[in-house]
Amino acid sequence: MESLIRQSDSARRTTEQRHGGKFEFLQVNVSTARIRFQPPENAPKILVPIWHGSVSKNPSNENTTPISDVVFRSLRSDNSLGSIYHIPSAISFLGALRLGSVWSDGRQIGRLAMTTLPSTEVCFDDAAWECVTAREVRLIKRFPEFDIPFGQNDSWLIQLHTRTGKTILVPCLEFFTRCYGRSSETSRLIATYGLDAVTKRYLYGHELNSDQLKIQIKNNTSHKEAAFLAHALYSEYTQRKCKEIHACMTALFSTKSRTFLKAEPWFEGKALIAGEGFWLDDDTFLLLNINGLSEPEGLPITIERQRRTAEEGAPGTGNAYKKPPPVGASNEEVSLTDTEAPDSNYARIVFDPPFKTLGVKRTLIKKKQRLPGKKGKALQGDVRSSLAPGDARGKGKGGGKSEAESPEWSQGGILDQMWQTCHSLAKLYKNRISNIGWYTLSLGHQTEGIPQYQFLTIKQKPGLPTLGKSKLTPPAPRAALIIRMTVDAHHIYIIEIYRKPSCTEDGEFKEESYCGLMVRLPTDRKTANIQLQLIFANILRHECRITDKVLSSHPHRVFIHKPREEQPTPLKKVVISNLDKLIGFSVEE
Repeated sequence: MESLIRQSDSARRTTEQRHGGKFEFLQVNVSTARIRFQPPENAPKILVPIWHGSVSKNPSNENTTPISDVVFRSLRSDNSLGSIYHIPSAISFLGALRLGSVWSDGRQIGRLAMTTLPSTEVCFDDAAWECVTAREVRLIKRFPEFDIPFGQNDSWLIQLHTRTGKTILVPCLEFFTRCYGRSSETSRLIATYGLDAVTKRYLYGHELNSDQLKIQIKNNTSHKEAAFLAHALYSEYTQRKCKEIHACMTALFSTKSRTFLKAEPWFEGKALIAGEGFWLDDDTFLLLNINGLSEPEGLPITIERQRRTAEEGAPGTGNAYKKPPPVGASNEEVSLTDTEAPDSNYARIVFDPPFKTLGVKRTLIKKKQRLPGKKGKALQGDVRSSLAPGDARGKGKGGGKSEAESPEWSQGGILDQMWQTCHSLAKLYKNRISNIGWYTLSLGHQTEGIPQYQFLTIKQKPGLPTLGKSKLTPPAPRAALIIRMTVDAHHIYIIEIYRKPSCTEDGEFKEESYCGLMVRLPTDRKTANIQLQLIFANILRHECRITDKVLSSHPHRVFIHKPREEQPTPLKKVVISNLDKLIGFSVEE
């Protein structure tokens, strides 16, 4: 708990930086999902969501997703907050509309600096927490920076206590949409239909075994849902908490009725929680964005999935399944709507901000139930750019179905550290470093928005030889992030290969290890693109790795990502030392 006490000091410094209500603007993270929403016609260009407000039934009879009154404020040119705007949004989208995120014309371009709450131990036993309203804790008066409207005074918050006597306030709607399972579909079904709909959606059978905590989950259900689903089946406490939330929504008889959702911790015992927010005083932290939570302690959970065995039955007797997303899908911007129901129940997955499982992960025992026959026909992915949550109506005029999942924590990896470091260095050496942006061959240099990847791939030539009955296919495309900046009038490109994130058995984040490349290229875009393509070809020749071989005829440096420093410039020494070797960029510390 010492880290929490030290965090209070840094929090006060962050609060002092918001002098006069002005916030520090931070660049959007590399791993942020590329989505957009339609702002009101009378709204200014740049908006910031500051609160997820009351909840009501969806005014559309064809949509089954509750609506939240999201409170936005405009962001002035000096990074202070201005006028208030209310925009209704499906609760399935709240994971994307992070409090403090910055949006321009409905596209995310950045975020307001907040204080990080490290992994902190709390207790979810009934006597260790309580639900309080914003009025009871005088939230609006104690947190004038966001200037939350008085109409939100009845919002519910979970008041948690730490061992050192500190208090953590968590908005109930944030806890519900982020912590009740790992998919927006879970919270939507609980609020709309109740827990029975969740088990029907995720499970193919109800063969209960309390000794093994057995759950029979469908193949399109992520194992990340296992802990919540096991408690939903076997814990009366979890079942009661879910029923209370559904009862709250059921009590709304019309679309004009509104309520403030009261969602409580869904398991008992010790827990770890982490995220971002602000200190209201030396002893109280307002946790606006939850970025991590531990799983409840308990027996191992047995997961059983169905698998088809073609040798034991006729082909094509299985269920239809969804094909993986197309190459380059991570660069596709999706328009989210909540006014029309989707046409198909086969969902397209969009990503909410990463979520970290804190502490020791629950042990999972994986088993298979063998069924005769092949798995069935593959369904093409939905290519429509307009997606909506809810139940499909199939009238052919709405969007495709969307479900938002929170991937295991990857924010803060090498790609994001390099991106943030370059932007921070531009602030430190503003007379020498400028025009920080991302680059792709098709779009060129872009200084706004979420960075897009450049996919490195070998085009398949016609008439490839065959091996038996299978055609030889080229290797799968590999994503690379290209950062371009102007340093002392030189165009410097930094190329980083995407690393696949994973976690250790102790729940610590790790990723694949690759070298980076820094190269100085001509200012002419056509010439630069030709040189980049040659570099990509050389990288592909070495199994998509950046090696110390000659990768370009232009000045370049291959580097490792050490030493690491503290935020906001974790790779400062790496970047500056290679700039010095490349163009003689020396600085005085």
